[in-house]
Order: sequence, then C-alpha cells, then structure tokens
Amino acid sequence: MEKVDIVAALGQSKLLLPARIKAALGANDRLKFALTALQAAAAHAADGAVPPVDLRRDYAAAHVNAPWMLEMQEAAWSEGGKLHLPDLPRLGKLLGEDIRLMARPLEGSADADHKAQTARVDHWCDWLDRLDAGVLDDAQMVALTGGKRGGSDTFHILVMDLHKSLNRMAADVSDDTVDGAHVWQLDADDRPRVAAFMRGLNRTRKLKFDHPGLDTAATRDGARLLIQNDIGTNDAHVLVIQMEGLSITLTYSDLHERRFAFFQEFLSEIGAQWSGVGARRSAGLNAGADYVVGTARFDCADLAAADVALEALGARIVFLIDWNRARKRLNRLVAKPLSVAVLTEAAHREAGHMGWLMAGAEQLVFDAMEALSPDHFRVGDRLDGVLGEAEARDFLTEALVLSSNAMQAGQTAALVADQIRLLLSRHVGRHRDEFALLGEHAAFCQALAEGIRDALAH
Repeated sequence: MEKVDIVAALGQSKLLLPARIKAALGANDRLKFALTALQAAAAHAADGAVPPVDLRRDYAAAHVNAPWMLEMQEAAWSEGGKLHLPDLPRLGKLLGEDIRLMARPLEGSADADHKAQTARVDHWCDWLDRLDAGVLDDAQMVALTGGKRGGSDTFHILVMDLHKSLNRMAADVSDDTVDGAHVWQLDADDRPRVAAFMRGLNRTRKLKFDHPGLDTAATRDGARLLIQNDIGTNDAHVLVIQMEGLSITLTYSDLHERRFAFFQEFLSEIGAQWSGVGARRSAGLNAGADYVVGTARFDCADLAAADVALEALGARIVFLIDWNRARKRLNRLVAKPLSVAVLTEAAHREAGHMGWLMAGAEQLVFDAMEALSPDHFRVGDRLDGVLGEAEARDFLTEALVLSSNAMQAGQTAALVADQIRLLLSRHVGRHRDEFALLGEHAAFCQALAEGIRDALAH
C-alpha cells in the first residue's frame, strides 16, 4: 500500500502525481528484477549443470521485499517442456500489482498512447489471473519475458513502454523547490504561502532527529493552492492542506484516535474550527480497518494572517511523529491522561518527545528511580503515585525538554541519564519539603487545638 492511496481517498490525487511517478518507477525496478529472476529460474531448471545466478545485489538494488524470489532458481524444475514453479501464484500476483502501480500516473490522461497502454495493462492483468498454478509452458514464458518487437505484445514490452511514458511525464513535472518543498505549477502569490508553511515546518523539523517524514509537495489546482505533507510511514497518516482565497482547510487522517484528538486540540489553539470528524474506511487501505478523519478550517482576515496560520500549522506537524509510541512509554510511568498532558506541554515548549525516546525513554526514569534510596521508590511504584500528579507531570515535562536539548547538542545517552537522575532527585526533594511543611502545619494545628481545649477546660 502506497501513501498516495490515502490522498486519493481524500480526493486530492493530482497533488501526488510526482509521488505516483516515483512509486511507478520503483515498481518498474521490481518488475525488471522479477522477470530476471524468472528467466534465471527457467535456465537453471532447463539445465541443472547451469549454476544458479547470484541475484542478491540486484534484489537489494531493486528494493524488493519478497525473499522467496531469491529461492526460485533452486525450487524450479522442468518436465515435459514446462517450467514448474511453486511460487508462480505469488509471482503472478506481484507482477499484476506492480504493473498496475506503473500505470497509475496515466489514469485520466487524454493521451492516446496512455489510453492504449492502460488497456494493455488490463489485458495482461487478466492474463496473469488465468495462469495455471505453478506451471508455465514455453509460449507463456515468451509472453512474459520476450522483448523482441514486431510480433505479438509481451508483458516485458509493456513494462518498457510504460517506463518510457513515465520518463516523459517526469520531465514535464518541475522539480522546483520552495524552502525544501517540492512545487510545480504555482502562481506567483502561492510561493509566499508555501514559504510561510515551510518556515514553521523547518523551525521544528530538527525535533524529529533522523526519523523519516515531513516531505512536502505543493501545487495549484484551479482556484486552490494544495500542500501535502507526508508525516510518516502509515497509510493514513497524511496531511492535505488547501487554501482558496483567505480560507485554509486541512483534511487530516490518523490511524490512532488519541493522536487525532491531540492534534485536533493543538490546532484549535491556533484558531482552527473542526468539522466532519469521524471514522472512515476505504477498501484496500489500512487493511480495511477504520481511521479517523476530520477537516480543520482557518478563516483569515488577510494574507498576513494566513501566513501566520500556515507557519503555526507547519511548526506543529513534527509532534505527530512517533506520538503514539511516546504516549505508550509514558503510560508505564503515569496515568494515561497525564501522559497526554506531558506530550502536549512538551510540544508547547517546542521540545517534543523524540529526544527522550532516543535517549532511553521510560528506562531513563526507571533507572533514576532505582538510583534513589528505597525510602523514596519501591518496586512497582508509579511516578504519579509517589510524587503526585502535578509533580510527576512537571518532572516528566522537564525530562522531555532536557532530553531533547541534550540530544540536539550531541550529548551521550549516559550523560542524559545522569541529568535525569539529578532532576528526579530535585523533584523528590521538593515533594518531601512540601510534605514536611504539611506535617509542621498539621502539628501546629494540633497544638493550637489542644491549647484551646485546655483554655476552655479552665
């Protein structure tokens, strides 16, 4: 499943034409490897004296994720002029999926060649579906792997023709950039808007460290400026921003309901009005499971206000990356509502949680708790159970900020752990001082009550 699927489900397929071309070119590489592996299997099966070809480098270069393809040569055998291949059903499925992926950028094209190639894709996918399980005869091998033109069409020739079309399409799509965003077909007034968004995004980009994500693309579609941001690796974790006139709308989808709620509140703080929030399901997306979708709207007074909104929006996206993983780690230390409160405050301070995760996450805190005397923490204690909710929230927020700053400065995880221990010691001491004051106050009240009692007795 490609990230473009969710954007298409949200109705913005034009925005990701370059992404579709890139995905199609990747499919081309995988198809070429698959045909090479098939030909190698046929050669080895026809003559056992022919040693298997080492395809591991080709496999890695094509970014194929099908280890069984490296075993096809050993598994294949020839009998009665036919190639027996146990993994032929899987191979046929892979070929069909990738040839359709190669043709996706051609969908809706008015070009006659593109229409003809799309029809050929349909033909070959039907052909693959009708293959006998595990057996190929000589004619079928030629139909799949033959590359000689002038005769009947072959699957291999279709792959080559699609590749030529993709290269022409890629040349037509500009690789212009605005502060790191890939843009094409923008109006002059669009570039400052994209720059405003990227100003915020780039200000906090460092907080993701080396995690993938935040790739941005922008284009104009009629009256709308479209900005798409690829947040991470999940199918439905993507932002599609539209600006028409002085109105900015953001369609956001997320596989995790809690993270959606966090981002919903986070954007509401900068003026977003949300509508259409609810679960949605798209065939073939997220394994058929529900994901949450909603639309945020910013109605801006002028372009300056629009730039402010776009910058604020861009700066907040990084905090979605690995948010759910950080929340689960914090849940081991404090109650669930406190975990969200800590993540929210760390985001407000533009520190985030990735540095804390990189430095050791909850293990940093467990080690710090263990380093203090048993009078403070016992095995099984939760942080909020010992320090109280307010003190635990403050400590963890400071721990996330400290970890982020330290990791950005290139400090070692061991040094961060030392600083976390000192930080926890201070918070425990402060908590103990508060209890000591409460104890003194209680003793004073008791003495005062006893004095009043004695006075009344006399």
